[in-house]
Amino acid sequence: MVVEVKGGKSVNIADLRALRGVFDNEDAMMAGLIVMAPLGERKERNFRKFMAQAGDLVVNGRAYSRMQILSVPEILKGDRFDLPNIAGRHELQPSLMAV
Repeated sequence: MVVEVKGGKSVNIADLRALRGVFDNEDAMMAGLIVMAPLGERKERNFRKFMAQAGDLVVNGRAYSRMQILSVPEILKGDRFDLPNIAGRHELQPSLMAV
């Protein structure tokens, strides 16, 4: 997941387009934008409409928005990005032992 944090109040659609560019160029599965303050109703509606164009990631029959946004106040109250919870398979790497 590609995550970008924007601290200013001047977050605009160009910032979201830049994140989408990184998302597409890196062939990422998901992207998240964290903003300092909640967006106004109109701006949030426009942002969500733009993010919806990225589509959904379907895992085990459940759809997750591929682009998501959260504000710091939302995070502080306990909201999180909606992510799939998958236990991946990991191969143990041989450890290097000092002789």
